[in-house]
Amino acid sequence: MERPRVKLCGTTSVRDALLAESHGADYLGVLVAVPFSERNRPPELAAQIVAVVQVPVALLTWNASPEAVLRLLEQTGAAAVQLLGDEPPEQVAWLQSRTEREVWKSLFLPPRGVPVSEERRRRLLDAANAYAEAGAAKLLLDTAAEVDGVQRHGGTGRRERLGGLPPASIRRFPLPTFLGRGYPAGERRRGLPHCSALRNRFVQRSGAPPRPPRPGADGGAL
Repeated sequence: MERPRVKLCGTTSVRDALLAESHGADYLGVLVAVPFSERNRPPELAAQIVAVVQVPVALLTWNASPEAVLRLLEQTGAAAVQLLGDEPPEQVAWLQSRTEREVWKSLFLPPRGVPVSEERRRRLLDAANAYAEAGAAKLLLDTAAEVDGVQRHGGTGRRERLGGLPPASIRRFPLPTFLGRGYPAGERRRGLPHCSALRNRFVQRSGAPPRPPRPGADGGAL
């Protein structure tokens, strides 16, 4: 089986991006239009990160207009955008008709202890198929929950389980699928799709030096 791919999300500085890359991250995620997140950063920083790393960088946005998302992709040079909100498949199709960058879509499960009904499983698979047909390149499965009075879609900081969604259901997803870091490693490895997601705060704890910038890249933002 192909090894899992790792995306470190919530990258908040050029230094952390270089450190994540030096530790083998396959993708980096930068929040640029997620106003409720403390990890939200300006697109100028995302552009700096794109300029100094070799791995693909995905922008994360929340219910931004498709025109705004397209501008962010053009402004930053990011390889992909991850749509976190209620964006319909039509928005994915609109974006893919206007850019060669990848469009990813997040899907969400309830927090631990809330069962996932058979109907909800069916709707989740239907949504996955609809986004695939619209041209999405990847899917992301994470938890939606209220944390400290704020509704979070991913980034809850909690250890979750797959909420009654069996691995067989996820294997039916039509696209490569990231599983949020909150899901135990065993659930990320049990024959599930080949992508896994982690949060960048774990990389920040490492004492290893970051990889130097590519030749010609501006390292001043470190």
